[in-house]
Amino acid sequence: MISTIKKIFLLIIFVFLLLNTFFSTGLSTDCWWHLSSGKKIIQNRGLPSTDDFYCAGGNRWYSHEWLFDVLAFVIYKKFGITGLKIICSVVFLLTIIFIFLNSYFISKKNLTVSFFVSFISSIFLIPFLEERPQVFTMLFFSIFAFVTNFKFSKKLLIYYFLLIPLLLLWVNIQYTILAGIYIFILNSVFYIKECENKKEQIIIYSTLFIFFIMVAILNPEGFKAFVFFEKDMGIKSYIKEWQGIFSAGGVKFFIYQILYIISGLLFLLFFILKFKENKKEMALRILLIIAPFLVAPVFFKRAIMFFAILFPYILYLTDQIKIKIKRLYLIYLLLFLIFIVIIGIKMNVQYPYRIIEYIKNNVKNECVLTSFEIGGFAEYFIYPENKVFLNGRLNVPFEIWMEYSQIYYAEGDFNEIIKKYGIRYFLIPNFSPIFKYFILNKTKPIFMENNYGLFFIK
Repeated sequence: MISTIKKIFLLIIFVFLLLNTFFSTGLSTDCWWHLSSGKKIIQNRGLPSTDDFYCAGGNRWYSHEWLFDVLAFVIYKKFGITGLKIICSVVFLLTIIFIFLNSYFISKKNLTVSFFVSFISSIFLIPFLEERPQVFTMLFFSIFAFVTNFKFSKKLLIYYFLLIPLLLLWVNIQYTILAGIYIFILNSVFYIKECENKKEQIIIYSTLFIFFIMVAILNPEGFKAFVFFEKDMGIKSYIKEWQGIFSAGGVKFFIYQILYIISGLLFLLFFILKFKENKKEMALRILLIIAPFLVAPVFFKRAIMFFAILFPYILYLTDQIKIKIKRLYLIYLLLFLIFIVIIGIKMNVQYPYRIIEYIKNNVKNECVLTSFEIGGFAEYFIYPENKVFLNGRLNVPFEIWMEYSQIYYAEGDFNEIIKKYGIRYFLIPNFSPIFKYFILNKTKPIFMENNYGLFFIK
């Protein structure tokens, strides 16, 4: 018999998925440039070697997420925005299910604890529920955490080796497969240490590890798929997703930070209390789950995904640490409701579809400067007849990004940069400095829609 508190949890997750799928009318801003990539890959029947989508384009392009781009484009063409949202919502739900299953077996089939841990995980994963490759990374990592949590045996042989084709799929959807290999190595260390026949287990796990590493380069770019990590650090400093959680602003991220810090510090305290007599064991357990917690605040916000999916591992503590599950449920339920309401307020991006239609019908062979957040959206519809000045891929030298910033903020010699690229069309929001500059200089927009204006200058 499912308790009332568990029913509430299931209902909240279900309702949120419905809201995300059917009431969020706009796709993620990054999804659009993924769609334009997928469209070009299918049209060319191959991966482009250069990124020429934008006006100053021509840089080498490593399509490390090519499979997601193609899948997203095919789904969008057949089923539209709703189809993409349904797929991503289902993938998210499967992720929560695997986290639940992992919790269930680690807690020795304790349903209450399993629901609670899954509930906490969902809080931290919801901000990553977008139409982007990361939603598949969440699922694949949760599967890896679930399967490798069982000690390797002949009965589980098929499940362990099924991780190899899963990795092949993963590395062609997103390059973050190293997270899966990370959890495999740490779990194998635990089981080898506890095994009587260590030599046999070392051979088995080493063989699997070699297979995993070999699969990691089975993509069209080989090792070069990981060149993404070498992007210009100057550009990275402007992108919040590539920074730590403490770099994010706004009310919703403030609540997120509070939840994150409290949960992480509690888990750290639990580990210290349980393993204080065994320093080596404590170090391994902290490395398993707390390492992402320590990295994410300062260096890499996406590490939060891995931290949340590893929550079931705190259940190793439940035999000694007694948690007041129902009280914690109520606290997290309240914070969770506040959190999704705040996210829901900013759920939709109102894209200027009619302005784009105007550009498609009336503008040819132009460089259109758009605001950064809708660069991918504009690119998808107006390329190749027109190009945007900068797209969301940020596959540009730092100098190009700085030139864009000068124009957008109407700073320095921005008029010279406009002349340099021959920019005559500007699709920009009414709160942007360049919009205000045009108005002050008596240049009126030729089209307004959803707080965006289209300007033309001679």
